[in-house]
Amino acid sequence: MGILQVLCFILSLHFNRIFALMPLTEDENSTKNGLLPKTITDKDSNVLRNILNQESLVRFSMVQKIQNLVMDATDRKSDSQVIKSKLSEVTDDVENLEKQYQVMKEENVKLQEKLKAIYGSVNDNKNMTLENIKTLNESQIITFESNLQKMKELEDGERNESVVLKNNDRALTKEIQVLREKMNEMNMTIQGSVDLVGRVRKTEDMLKSIVVSYNETQEDTEDVNELKLVSSKVLSKNCWEILRKFPSTFGRDGLYTVFIDFEEKLVYCDMSTDGGGWTVIQRRQDGSTYFYRSWKAYKQGFGDPSKNYWIGNDVIYELTKNKEQELRVELQDFNGDEAYAQYYIFYVGNEDSKYVLTVSGYSGTAGDSLAWQNGMKFSTKDEDNDRSGGNCAVTYHGAWWYNACHNSNLNGEYVNYNVTNAKHPVWHAWKKRHEALKKTMMMIRHKD
Repeated sequence: MGILQVLCFILSLHFNRIFALMPLTEDENSTKNGLLPKTITDKDSNVLRNILNQESLVRFSMVQKIQNLVMDATDRKSDSQVIKSKLSEVTDDVENLEKQYQVMKEENVKLQEKLKAIYGSVNDNKNMTLENIKTLNESQIITFESNLQKMKELEDGERNESVVLKNNDRALTKEIQVLREKMNEMNMTIQGSVDLVGRVRKTEDMLKSIVVSYNETQEDTEDVNELKLVSSKVLSKNCWEILRKFPSTFGRDGLYTVFIDFEEKLVYCDMSTDGGGWTVIQRRQDGSTYFYRSWKAYKQGFGDPSKNYWIGNDVIYELTKNKEQELRVELQDFNGDEAYAQYYIFYVGNEDSKYVLTVSGYSGTAGDSLAWQNGMKFSTKDEDNDRSGGNCAVTYHGAWWYNACHNSNLNGEYVNYNVTNAKHPVWHAWKKRHEALKKTMMMIRHKD
C-alpha cells in the first residue's frame, strides 16, 4: 500500500501540473452574452480542435496506464522492478505531455491575445457603427424635416399662385370679353361707316350724272321735268314722297328707285289708285316666282317688282315704324272680279319682335280677313311663331302672320285655276271660303 500511495501522489502532482496548463478556449461571459466573435479563422479553429483532441487522447492513455499500474501493484503480480519500469514510462509520458502542453500554453496565449484584439475591434466597431447610425439618423431626420418644410412652403406657394392665377385668369377672361365686345362694336361701326361711305359715293355719282344731264338738257322744259323725276327717285323714301314732289308722276304706275335706310331700293309704285302714291310691298301676278321660302328670304325680300315680289320685312319695318302708314289690299279672282280691303292703321315691328303685325281701321269691299291676324308674329317654314300646335306655314305652304291658323294667306302656293284650298293665296272674308286668287297686291302710303 506504501508504493501505491507514493504512485498516486506522484501522479496527482503531474496531473495537477498538466491540467493547470489546459487552454481557455471560450470566454464564459462572452459565451453567455452571445458576444463570441465569429471572425476567428478556420486555421485557429483547427489548431484548437487538434489540441483538444490530443489532450483527450493523452488523458485516456494516461488513465489506462495508471489503472493497469494500480491493478499490478494491488495484485502484487509484478515485482517492484516492473512497477518501476512502468512508472518510468508513465513519467516519460507525463514529461512529453508537459512539453506538448507548454506548446499548447504558448498557442493559448496567442489565441487569447488575438481574441482580446478581436473583442476590442468588435466593440470599437460596434460603438462607431452605433454612433454613425445615430449621427446619420439625426442628420437624415434634420434633412427630412427641412425638406418637408420646404415642400410645405412650396405647396403653399403653389396654392397661393394657383389662386392668384385663377383670379387673374377670370379677370383676363372678363377683359378679353369686354375687348371682344368693343371690337365687335368697332367692326360694326366700321362696317356701317364703310357702307355709309359707299352709299354716299353712289349718291354723289347719281347727283353728278343728274347735273350732267341737266346741263345737256337745260333748254328743254320737258327734259328738265324728267330730270327732276329721276332726282326724286334717288332722294325720296317712298312713292308717296315722289308723288308729292312731282305731281306729274300721278297715273304713271311702274318701277321707281327709293332711298330706304341709306340704301337704294327698286320698288313698284301705284300712282293711280285712290289718288296714287302707293308703295307696293307684295305683288303676285302669276306663278313664276316661288313664295314658299325661308325666314331669311322674307327678311331680305325677293322677286321682281314688275311681276311678283316681296319687298322684305326689314323694309316694311323701316317704312312703317313711324306708324303713319295705311294699307290697301287689291284682290282679283280667276273670273276677273276685283275687291279691296283698306286699313287706316298698319305697321310691323322689327326682327326682334318677329315682325309682329298691328292692323286695324278696316274699310272696303273684300271684307276684313286681317282682324284675326292682328297682333300675330310672322312665321315661315323654318321659323314657327304661330299659336297652333303645328307650323301653319308648313301646313299651308306660305309665310304670313298666322294665328291658328289664318283667314288670309296671300303668300300661299300659287295655282293657275280656280280652286278652293286654304294653302293657296286666299282672302276668306271676300268669298266666305278659301278660294284661290289670281292676283294680289299689298301697298302702303302715308296717311293724309
